[in-house]
Amino acid sequence: MWHYPLMLFAGYNFPDDRQSGLAVFPVSTVLLSIVFGWLMLETGSVWAPSLAHAATNVMVSSLVVLLFFGGPTRGVRDV
Repeated sequence: MWHYPLMLFAGYNFPDDRQSGLAVFPVSTVLLSIVFGWLMLETGSVWAPSLAHAATNVMVSSLVVLLFFGGPTRGVRDV
């Protein structure tokens, strides 16, 4: 729920269909929490799931830029 204002007003994750993002985000969060929880149990440390969360954020944001905005420099050339 913490991310909902970003998703609604800034288009975080789903800029073209913000309502779909509100439905998909909790499902992906639950699925990722299983992996992050397993990492926590296996390593006994909070650092492994923290790094996995950071890596997931970087990968998802990079994929969003590449898939939906035409690449990393599209906005620069269009200005």
